[in-house]
Amino acid sequence: MGNCIPHSLVVFCGGSGVHHFGSMLAKRFPRITFLVNAYDDGKSTGRIRNHLDCLGPSDPAKLIAMLARDGEIPALSDLLQLRLPIEGNATHLRRMLYDAIHLPELPFHIFMELERAINAFLTVTKQGEHQKGQPFDFRDLAVRNALLVGCAHLHGGYQRAIDYLTELFKLPADIVVVSEEIAYLVAVLEDGHILTTEAEICDRPPGPPIWRIHLLHHQLSRQEAATIEQIGDPTSTSHALESAFSARVEATQRAKMAVRQAQGILYAPGTFFSSIVPSAMLLTPELASLEVPRLWIANLVQECEPLTVAGLMNAFWHNVTRAHARTPISRWHLEPFVSHVLVEQNHPDGPPGERGDALPIAREQLYALVEVEEQPLQDQQQPGVHSHEKLLDALSTVLLKANIQTSLREVEECI
Repeated sequence: MGNCIPHSLVVFCGGSGVHHFGSMLAKRFPRITFLVNAYDDGKSTGRIRNHLDCLGPSDPAKLIAMLARDGEIPALSDLLQLRLPIEGNATHLRRMLYDAIHLPELPFHIFMELERAINAFLTVTKQGEHQKGQPFDFRDLAVRNALLVGCAHLHGGYQRAIDYLTELFKLPADIVVVSEEIAYLVAVLEDGHILTTEAEICDRPPGPPIWRIHLLHHQLSRQEAATIEQIGDPTSTSHALESAFSARVEATQRAKMAVRQAQGILYAPGTFFSSIVPSAMLLTPELASLEVPRLWIANLVQECEPLTVAGLMNAFWHNVTRAHARTPISRWHLEPFVSHVLVEQNHPDGPPGERGDALPIAREQLYALVEVEEQPLQDQQQPGVHSHEKLLDALSTVLLKANIQTSLREVEECI
C-alpha cells in the first residue's frame, strides 16, 4: 500500500503560505518540487524590480530560507532571515555578511560564496544607479533577496542561481521558477477597475471580486490603467489589456517537465490570485493532460476576495483556461485541474464574510464540482492557522485513496 503514496510531488505555492509545512513535506516525500512564480513587487522586492528591471526574488528566496532551516547547515537559516534596518545601506549589508562568519557551523567556503553573491548584488545596484540616475534604496532589504539577485547575476538567471544555492546549501527539495520572462501581475475587477501591482492584489480594501489576472510586459502606470478603466466592462477591459500590454509569457521547459513527470500535484495554502493562479495559468496544457491526484488545500481564512471555497474553484478554472468569467462550470470542467479539495470540516457554508474570517465552503456547490475531503485541520492553539501535522496526515490519506482509486480503474480497464 505504501507504493500508492506518490514519490514525486509537485507543489504550486508562494513564499509564505507554505511556510513550515513545506519543510515537513520535504521530509515526508522522497522527491518534491516547489513551483513558484517571481512576480512579487511589494516593499523592498518592488524596489529591486524597479531599480534592476528584473523578476521579484522574494518568493523563491523565502523557499530557500524555509528549506535551509531543516537542511544540513542550520546556521544558514539565521542569516537568511536577516533584514537591513530602516536606515540600511550597502555598508550595513556587508556588515551583516561579515558578522555571519561568526555563526557556528557555517562552513568557510559557503561564507566565501555568499560574499561573492553580495558583491555581485552591490555591483548590479551600482550599475542600476548609473542607468536610473538615482541611488538604490536599501531600507528593510531582505538579505536572502540580495543573495539570490547576486547569484542570478553570477550564474545567468534565477533558475541557475536557485539550483546553485540548492546544491551549495544541500537543500532537501527542488525549487523551480515557473517562468524567467519578466512580467508584471495586474488584475481586472468585476466593476472594470484595475489593480496595477501584485501588492495591490494581495492587500486591498474590501470591494468587487477579481474578474481576471493578467501578466503584462511592463509595470502598468496609474494613468494607463485609468484610460483603460473608462471602458467599464470587465471583459472588454481585459481584452484591451491583453491587446496592448500582454507579456506573452511561457513556462520554462524545466517547469513543464516537472509537472509532466509528477505523480501528484498539490496546490498549497497561499495567496490565491498572486501565488497559485499565475503559475497554473502558464502550465494549463501540462496540468490538463495529467492523470494523477491533483489536490487543493483550501485556506482557512478569507483573503481580500469575497469568495467561498467553491467560488475560488470557479475563479481558478476561469483564469487558467481564460474562459468567459460567467461560464457555468461542472465537475467535468474542473476535474482536469483539481481532483480533490481538502477543507476544514468545522468551517461554515457561507456566505463570504470579511477578510480574516473563516473561509466558508459552500458545500453543495463544491461537492458538485470536485471530490471533497473534510478534516479537522486547524491548529487548536492558533485559530486561522493549519496544524502542519494534521495537514500532512490528511494529505497523505487523500493521496493514498486517490492513487488506490486510480490503480483500481486501471485494473478494471484491463479486464
